[in-house]
Amino acid sequence: MDSPLPILSLAAAATAVAAAGFPKAQARLALSRAKHRSLGGHSKMSRMVARLIPFYEFDINDFFCSDGAPAAVATQRQDGFFRLAHLYQDKFARGRQMTAQASEKISDLQFTEAYRVPLAGWSGSILAPAPSCSRRRGSR
Repeated sequence: MDSPLPILSLAAAATAVAAAGFPKAQARLALSRAKHRSLGGHSKMSRMVARLIPFYEFDINDFFCSDGAPAAVATQRQDGFFRLAHLYQDKFARGRQMTAQASEKISDLQFTEAYRVPLAGWSGSILAPAPSCSRRRGSR
């Protein structure tokens, strides 16, 4: 007759492992419940979902008529965009220069400059942001 000792020792070992892992599993479950219900609080899951979404980027010719607008409306949009871009280049030239200098040392600026948006391939160089300021008025 076989001895029940090996089975009992395996059962005891399994029980000990489960008892040791229970507090960790309970803490992990509490952490998951404390996070926001969206994927924002779950970085691994959000990266997994992001891999499922295909990459896309609008060409400059396709962007202004991406909603199926007629060619005349797309031309008006494109002209307005480039008028705004030239206005920003003239009005905020010093801020853009300061931002370019600061982004060499500030990793957050490097991240936001590299952040992919559907029109970043061509618009980033045309309509670059200038978050640096040289003066302020008041404490607003």
